[in-house]
Amino acid sequence: MCLAQTAVEAKRTEVVAIPQVLDLVQVKGSVVTLDALGCQRAVAARLVEKEADYVLAFKQNQGELHR
Repeated sequence: MCLAQTAVEAKRTEVVAIPQVLDLVQVKGSVVTLDALGCQRAVAARLVEKEADYVLAFKQNQGELHR
């Protein structure tokens, strides 16, 4: 099921699209899951601002997060 989508310009990544999509959907009270590419402080801050819970995946190269 797709709740929202947005186009991304050439040579841009989904990191740019994630905040745009979050603005399109009501996530308050929901649990949002994102892969490692979505593991960004700005994304987490936006989810908190929108009163959503979240689960972010990250890779072992994220030294401060992976211990």
